[in-house]
Amino acid sequence: MSTILKNARYAGRSIYKGQDVGEATWEPIISEAQFAAVQARLDDPRRKTRGEDTARKHLGSGLYFCTCGLRVRSSSGMGNGLNRYTCRSTCHYRSGAPINDYVRAIVRGLLAMPDLRELLVKPIDESRMAELGAQRKEARHRLAATQADYDNDLIDGLRYKAKVGKIEARLAEIRVEETKLLAQFGPGSVLAAEDPVAAFDAADLAIQQRVIDSLAVVTLRPAPRGSRTFDPDSATVDWR
Repeated sequence: MSTILKNARYAGRSIYKGQDVGEATWEPIISEAQFAAVQARLDDPRRKTRGEDTARKHLGSGLYFCTCGLRVRSSSGMGNGLNRYTCRSTCHYRSGAPINDYVRAIVRGLLAMPDLRELLVKPIDESRMAELGAQRKEARHRLAATQADYDNDLIDGLRYKAKVGKIEARLAEIRVEETKLLAQFGPGSVLAAEDPVAAFDAADLAIQQRVIDSLAVVTLRPAPRGSRTFDPDSATVDWR
């Protein structure tokens, strides 16, 4: 499947010996911007690596904020397997389940408001996506050429390392900008749905996280001392 998704011929590009040699004579199935968007998603380091599922498994991990300003991460805590959230500085621990239920309920309420989603959906800048896709392709060509030069003893190890470092840094910059442009891509599929609430509930965890992150900032505060019930005031949801 990944081979098909990476095939530039579907975007109307002519490929010869693995290299893009220009615009093809056939009609493209998808636009170059759409193809670039797919490549950005495939290149996202949060995807699976070496067969291991590296996706976040808890809604608030990397999404919610602590009062100190750091994003929180999930923690099993005390060996009981229950999900809890805390930041890197461990300012305080919060039980994950009631917070997740509360945040999802708040977001569902917003998504249920008529016509609101029309104000939130933003189109992707297709021209810039296509430009970044071309820059990423050119950087990869330079990387392959540098590797070939090194293999053929045309450059030494020091120059190879320096050139590769610069190219990889540029690829990282391109990926960051593509990610920012695509920030509305996943949320848009939910916000533009006929029933946004149902689309949100049916979406996978990564899309739900991106929907929430595009709509609000969730900050976790210390739970009231001695309380065994969830206090909504201890998790603030501020709309962006």
